[in-house]
Amino acid sequence: CFSDDETSVYCGLKDGRVMELRLEDGPDIATFYDGRHSARITSIAPYGKSGCVSGAGDGSVSLWEKGRLVSNGLGIENDTSKGVWIRGLDTHRGAIVYGLFGMPADGNRIFHLSKDKRKRGFYGHTFSMHDVKFIEDGETLVSLGGDRELKIWNTDNFEQRLAIRESEIFSCLAVS
Repeated sequence: CFSDDETSVYCGLKDGRVMELRLEDGPDIATFYDGRHSARITSIAPYGKSGCVSGAGDGSVSLWEKGRLVSNGLGIENDTSKGVWIRGLDTHRGAIVYGLFGMPADGNRIFHLSKDKRKRGFYGHTFSMHDVKFIEDGETLVSLGGDRELKIWNTDNFEQRLAIRESEIFSCLAVS
């Protein structure tokens, strides 16, 4: 993903590390962040002007700023995360949203972390999450699930505003 100021590209690696490529430095210079997830990174999104947030196949979510780990433990790695990984990570003005993919018992939840990192989870689909994004206003979420539904939610109360069912399974989402 691109940084918010579009000067860097962040990449999640299979070995659990985050790599930053500063566009002005050229393609041969990459920064590998200290610290890592214990599993492959499955989702990454920009966070603020100089950071990113990453989610991994171990259920962990970490916040990175200027090349250093600022906060981890934002995911469900301390819960029952066996067989569940982070899917569909997005940010908006300090808030973070992500979905879970994996075992049906846990893999259909959406988590929202407010700017002060209070975590609220809710069951959004009847099967694993495929993607979740903020709509530009930050007050609305769009989610895709393995249940073949696209849903639109209010972030204030996580009330569902709209659901569209499709015959094919949705796999990813972009919001413009």
